Amino acid sequence: MKRAIADTAKDLGVTKELVTKVYNGYWSFIRFYLSSLPLKANLTERQFEKLRTSINIAGLGKMGCTYKSWLKISKKIQENAEYKEDKADV
Repeated sequence: MKRAIADTAKDLGVTKELVTKVYNGYWSFIRFYLSSLPLKANLTERQFEKLRTSINIAGLGKMGCTYKSWLKISKKIQENAEYKEDKADV
């Protein structure tokens, strides 16, 4: 990672610190955007489809989540929470 930052800084003629800040800012924005989606709520398929749950990352491709995948993950999270509650009661 350090080498990629150094090479990019050299190619662009900027400091390593600037490259690091831009890189971190890029991923921070993606994290902020995805965490701002109301994915913890019970959503209908129609409500879910209105959300923009995919993001295109240049050079990597499109990352996203389908309604079926979201349901599966939500169910697993709920099961884990219930398991932890049951275990805490013992």
